[in-house]
Amino acid sequence: MFTILFATAFASGKGPMLLKMKQLCHELQISEASARRYSRTQPDFPAKIVLGPRRTAYRREDVERYIASRAGQSST
Repeated sequence: MFTILFATAFASGKGPMLLKMKQLCHELQISEASARRYSRTQPDFPAKIVLGPRRTAYRREDVERYIASRAGQSST
């Protein structure tokens, strides 16, 4: 069932609507340890979605919003 979510959930040709941890880290260019730390310490970090006891995902739109907010902060 989880594979179907990742394999078939596509948003306007940008890729899956839900990102696994490795995909999140690739998009943000951070390590998994940093992603876990940021999720605890940064309130604007994308919220994880718990899909099962050992499976979490992140909404692509939340990740894109986070990237845009960080880009806005660095340019000011």
